[in-house]
Amino acid sequence: MLWVIHSTGVCAEEPGATLYATHCSACHGVGAQGNPQLGSPALAGQHASYLERQLHNFANGIRGADGADSYGKQMAASSSLIAESEWSSVSTYLATLEPSSSTASDGDTVLGYKVFQGTCSGCHGAEGQGNPALHAPRIAGLAPDYLLRQFKHFQTGVRGANPEDRYGRQMAMMASTIRDPEQVSAIIAFLTAK
Repeated sequence: MLWVIHSTGVCAEEPGATLYATHCSACHGVGAQGNPQLGSPALAGQHASYLERQLHNFANGIRGADGADSYGKQMAASSSLIAESEWSSVSTYLATLEPSSSTASDGDTVLGYKVFQGTCSGCHGAEGQGNPALHAPRIAGLAPDYLLRQFKHFQTGVRGANPEDRYGRQMAMMASTIRDPEQVSAIIAFLTAK
């Protein structure tokens, strides 16, 4: 078990921290800040319910099954490293970590703000902080390459096409409404400026 000093100053055993360090940190980073070279997103500060749902989706072929999603296939294969009974523990631990910030992306942040507010903020929040009540993940601070890859996957049906992925299907529908590459780049610039 890893011992973690919480913000209250109390030192406690943290099974989620041990699970993460053992099974996830090699790809997602020691502090869950992600690793763009490996295509691994930041997980720190992500909503626990979202992380747990994605572990379920990877483990059950709902996500990462499409042949065009090589990174998703890697994660789907890795999802068996953590037992279903442990998903909540590791997800809860990750949600307690300070969210990561990414390298800023080129693009018009003013346009990105306008497009994001008009099409994305209703679910993902005004700053991209996510909304667990709407099952929308935190997307601010994720790496630009990861954001672009996932956006394209939603647009092309690589992600969000499985009938069991209700929230992914919603995102695929929304992604299809933004076809202008300049607007997509601008949204990513806005999100990575956080």
